[in-house]
Amino acid sequence: MTIFWPGTELVRQRLQAAVERFVEDENILRATLSSSFAGGRAVSGSDLEVLARD
Repeated sequence: MTIFWPGTELVRQRLQAAVERFVEDENILRATLSSSFAGGRAVSGSDLEVLARD
């Protein structure tokens, strides 16, 4: 079994892509990132929480 944890740069790229989709979606009024990633403390295996409000 192989377990893959993406590096922080890959996570940033994918998060940026998600933010761009959120910006284009007129139904999403606000998105909040709350996790160790948001605080700059992320390590391999850290989770990422995004709350999108409509």
